Amino acid sequence: MTILFYTSISRLFRATGLGHLYEITQKHKVILLTEELDDATEKILNDKSYFPSLSEIIEVHQFSGPTTNIFKRNKRLFNQAKKIVKKYQPDVIIGCDMYLFELYLMRFAKKLNSLNLSLQTSQQIPMRDARKYMRLVAAHNNLPKSLPLWLKLLLITIKKRIAHVVYYWLLPITVGQLPFPGKSSMILWKGSTAMRLSHYYIVPSERNYNITIDDGLDPQKTYILPHPLTRESKSIFQKAYGILSSKHDDNRNLKTVTIMYPEIDIGFVKKDNSSLPKSKIVANRKKIIKMISTALADWTVYIKPHPARKDWKELKQLFNKSGNNIIVVNPSEPADKYIAKSTVIIGIPPASTTLYTASLLCSDHIILSIDLLGELYGDIYQNHEKIDHVNTESTFINKLRDIHNQTYKYTPATDSSDPLSSNLTGHIFNNTLDILEYLYKYKHRH
Repeated sequence: MTILFYTSISRLFRATGLGHLYEITQKHKVILLTEELDDATEKILNDKSYFPSLSEIIEVHQFSGPTTNIFKRNKRLFNQAKKIVKKYQPDVIIGCDMYLFELYLMRFAKKLNSLNLSLQTSQQIPMRDARKYMRLVAAHNNLPKSLPLWLKLLLITIKKRIAHVVYYWLLPITVGQLPFPGKSSMILWKGSTAMRLSHYYIVPSERNYNITIDDGLDPQKTYILPHPLTRESKSIFQKAYGILSSKHDDNRNLKTVTIMYPEIDIGFVKKDNSSLPKSKIVANRKKIIKMISTALADWTVYIKPHPARKDWKELKQLFNKSGNNIIVVNPSEPADKYIAKSTVIIGIPPASTTLYTASLLCSDHIILSIDLLGELYGDIYQNHEKIDHVNTESTFINKLRDIHNQTYKYTPATDSSDPLSSNLTGHIFNNTLDILEYLYKYKHRH
């Protein structure tokens, strides 16, 4: 088979997609369509001993690269997708059918009777919850504070509906294509991936399977393939990025904690959706970091800002005063670097998907999700098998004391390791090659 594999956002590919690609290229020819990649990822991809059938790497720049207006970018992506499909005549397209570049690829490949697949690349939350949160953020950021919330939400809804029509209808028309009608939309935050041109959607767990079905996708289109970090493919991440579990890394400083600092300084109270003042959010984060720095005074405390943050220097000035053991690192540095070198990983609302990655990458680490203000999305990891959700200051102090005294132990409130439901028989696979060949030969071609 010849496969076109699109990476999506580079940090998601680094955390997930690389493992899928590693398995596929052991047997099938792959043309990799990428965003801008970091040096370590480029280096491992060019090593034929690990990716023997990776035929070519083509930069796409759907989400990265030079800034251009939406019409120029759309035309470039359309022409590039058309040219790539014509040249390589793929049997399989791997991408997300909510974005225009992949939609163009899948539409052109449809004439070849290609199999269109979507792979889930990050922690999933129900789309209705994402819609609620993102509408509140947009209302907070983009409209005058004097307006009542109901009016803000109405204006945001109107704006988003216009943007949806422009993206899925007008932009295709400008390049001579029919619109992309469908029930899903990343602009309106509704529906699910694989509701448009993907034939199947592959998710990493039964939890995500259930969320996807609740979002409206047909169960017969949804399959489970455990995350690459839980399978033999984990070795490629270790080879590429030098990531080892603490049990195997003799050179690691065991007195190291990394705090995953959120992208935005916005928050909402879960019980009533009321907005939290920025001053209160920043003060709460400063208090959390001060508590960590004080309780673990002989530790190194890294603050790893979200890569979308542009205020690195300001954050350094803000937190360097909180303790001599605090280091604010460059937001552009990969999170897995600090996950690997730390004994403790701590997340602050809104919930970081990096905690999910950490729970898979280094399962012996202590991972805490701190929510002291009862924030919307603050409890997403409650009762998680490996992530300890903390919602009171006294509990947090006690846990920090236990970490310092090496007596910390986490026991989840519920058992999240129950066997997969029997009704999923035939929808669960253990290797990307197995599920790819099954869907291509026995589902798509018959």
